Amino acid sequence: MLRLNLLPWREQRRHAAVRRFQATLLAGAVGALALVVMIDQLAQSRLREHHLANAAQQRQLDRLERQVRTLDELRAARAALELRLRALARLRSDQAVLPNMLAGLEQAMPSGLQLTELRLDGERVVLIGLAASPALVAQWVRQLQQLAVLREVEISAIDNQAEGEAFELSARLPARWS
Repeated sequence: MLRLNLLPWREQRRHAAVRRFQATLLAGAVGALALVVMIDQLAQSRLREHHLANAAQQRQLDRLERQVRTLDELRAARAALELRLRALARLRSDQAVLPNMLAGLEQAMPSGLQLTELRLDGERVVLIGLAASPALVAQWVRQLQQLAVLREVEISAIDNQAEGEAFELSARLPARWS
C-alpha cells in the first residue's frame, strides 16, 4: 500500500481557510467602517440641516420681533395722536365758552355796576368791581345764577368806598370748561 503524505495538502487548505477568514474579516471591518462613516456623514448632514433650519427660524423670529416693535411704536404713536385729537376736540368744544361767559356777564350786568377785574384760576373765576349799591351786586348774582353763566356764584367781599361799593365775587366756570 502506498502511503500518501496529506500533511502539505491539509496545510494548504488550512492556510487557504485562514486567508478566506482574514479576507472575510477584513471585508467585514471595511464594511463596518464604511457603514460608520456613512452614518456619521448622515448625522453631520442632518445636524447641518438642523443648524440651517434654526438659523432661518431665528432670522424669521428677529424679523417678527422688529415688526412687533414697529407695531408697538405705531400703537404708541396712535394713542398719542388720539390723545391729542381728543384734547383738540375738547378745546374746540370749549372755544366758545369764554366768549359766551363774557357775553352772559355783560347781559346780566345791571346799569350802575362796573367790572374792574376778571381773573381765571383754573375753573375758578374772580370778579372784582364797583357798584352803586350792594343791591345791584345781589341782583347781578341772581341774574348770573338764572342765566347759568357761572356756577356756585358767591359774594366774597363788599366794601364801602368813596367811589361806590367795591365787591368781589367768586364762581366756578360751567362744567364743559373745566
